[in-house]
Amino acid sequence: MMKLNKIIEERINVLESILHSIHHNIELLEYMTYNLHKERFNLFNNRGLFHVWVTLFGVVIIDFYKITNEKQKHSFQKILNISKDLKCDIDFEKIQEKINLLFDFYNKSEFETIRSKYLAHQDIEVPVIKSDLSSLNKYKEELFNLFKLLTSELNIANKEFSSDIKNSFSEIFNVIDEYDEVSTYLLANAIKGSKTIEISELQDIIKRREDNAS
Repeated sequence: MMKLNKIIEERINVLESILHSIHHNIELLEYMTYNLHKERFNLFNNRGLFHVWVTLFGVVIIDFYKITNEKQKHSFQKILNISKDLKCDIDFEKIQEKINLLFDFYNKSEFETIRSKYLAHQDIEVPVIKSDLSSLNKYKEELFNLFKLLTSELNIANKEFSSDIKNSFSEIFNVIDEYDEVSTYLLANAIKGSKTIEISELQDIIKRREDNAS
């Protein structure tokens, strides 16, 4: 196994960190898009959540740029170029081919238009930012596949991707829903003039929310 150069190791670590950020942010975008439409707070009725969604979307686009543009310090191309200079024992042609395909994907997408005209310069002449989660996911998978190939060639182990951030975020809305159901139950009993409530009913509400969350 070849000894990994410190420069390559540092750049790979940062690149991996960016990829994990992309993974977490896209999971949050998907959760807010597909799982909150029936909730009390969602993208259509809460400006704060919509702002968070747009901000995360922008971060993903900028992260795409960071690791795609060859002039960026932690881009795939920059890391490959350094690997060549250091004469690392890897299949440069195969990796370069994958990088070129990645560039083609990026250039055919709307990512650079969004980044350069809206995110980078705040161009008020761009009335709508258009893209979709499907495109983000497809490009993310291409990035992940290339990263696995590069690290495999360099004999570097990958860190596991997790859904911890998305799951902890979803807990907020599960608690809100649980509170709403309990409040509704208590209000209904108060309207009926009930002096007591069934603890088992409250337990059922909480258990049902926990089951839906799992």
